[in-house]
Amino acid sequence: YVRRLVYEALASLMKSGSLEQKWMLSGAKEIGMIQQQPSSDSSKSDLGPAAGCCTLVRLAAGELRISLGWILGDADDDDDSDNGTKEAGEGSASAVRMEDVETCYHHMAIVKSCVSVCLAALRLMVSMSETLDSEEDDDIDAKLPDDFGPFAILHVRHSILDALDSTIQFLNMKPHCLTSTVRFRLGGGGSKRIATSSKDALKVVGVDCSRFVFAYASETDIFDDEVSEISENVPSADIILAAIRNGIVLLNKDSMEEVCITPALPCLAAIFQPFVDGTATEERTRSVQRVLLADDMVLTFIADTMGRLVVDVEEAKDANMENTKLSLLLASLELCFLIVAGIVSFQNTTSQETGEDEIARQHKLLLTALTQAMYILIACVEQSSGRDEKEVMLASTLGRLLETWRHVVSSSCCADVNVAILQKGTAYADHAARLL
Repeated sequence: YVRRLVYEALASLMKSGSLEQKWMLSGAKEIGMIQQQPSSDSSKSDLGPAAGCCTLVRLAAGELRISLGWILGDADDDDDSDNGTKEAGEGSASAVRMEDVETCYHHMAIVKSCVSVCLAALRLMVSMSETLDSEEDDDIDAKLPDDFGPFAILHVRHSILDALDSTIQFLNMKPHCLTSTVRFRLGGGGSKRIATSSKDALKVVGVDCSRFVFAYASETDIFDDEVSEISENVPSADIILAAIRNGIVLLNKDSMEEVCITPALPCLAAIFQPFVDGTATEERTRSVQRVLLADDMVLTFIADTMGRLVVDVEEAKDANMENTKLSLLLASLELCFLIVAGIVSFQNTTSQETGEDEIARQHKLLLTALTQAMYILIACVEQSSGRDEKEVMLASTLGRLLETWRHVVSSSCCADVNVAILQKGTAYADHAARLL
């Protein structure tokens, strides 16, 4: 319980906007979460002033692994009890003791908080990397923040990779359990949800693990050989893609976690962007073909996501809604369009292996979703006429959709798509072109 409170407080502090980077770079000195070493000892540390920050991130990564292991272990106990290897009522899902429920909830909360800490560390590393890349000076040490030296960066990087390994192992270990029905007990006047056993908690915790894997894959080229050469702890691209796939399956089936759809989109966009640019390597093509696009799961996810997003856009275009929310929804939609374009470009390069009939069937699925999205966006643009900022935002997204539609239609495998869908989509595309 105490550990849960500590990591929840730590995660809250690190997520508090501008405090995050300031606090991370100061090595936790201002907050006093950990006792600082005497100055005589700290001068000998290779980590320098960032020792406190590095220690906290390392502790969070270790605690994440411990809690995930506890939940997986208790889920195995549930499996044994379901198979009759335990006495009736002992540890079974139907007779869970209250202390087991509370322990499970504490571990779930620890996982959520530790993932938030590791995400903050990942964002910090990405921010520092962007700063280094933007500078013209060749002296790397001169461009690093005063509180973060090379050893501190490597220390945090190792912690991030440890967290990545833990979350990937969790998502890939029991994918069939992650998509099972989750049972919840409402507590505290219905203010929170508590899983009735750690087997049920697999799905809830899987959402948090997915957030971290999605964020890592969106910020790092998982197919970059140089990244793997730096550290032996980096999982292979196929293993990361398998975890991404399991995370998407989890989000696709979890209607209670609509907000978690968004983290998957930048991740998929980063994976499929090189296919749009024409820079995809053979390794990327084969890995995506083996893991992500082995069936229609990703295509169905993107089609369903576009459907949900355009409905939300239609609601958010009202005058009393903030433009920030509308902007986020439209940005997510445009990521969907980019992913669709990447999938189509990928299919064009693998059409001989996949088969034209199969690709035409997949194109029908994508074109149907694009046509429905175009119909709603056209209506939104027409109804927003005169509202300058919203009209511009909606028209820009409609333009991106129109480009994606033309890209799909121009595909060599699109000729076999249902004529009715093409005619309807073409009519909407012509209307959209006139509006724009």
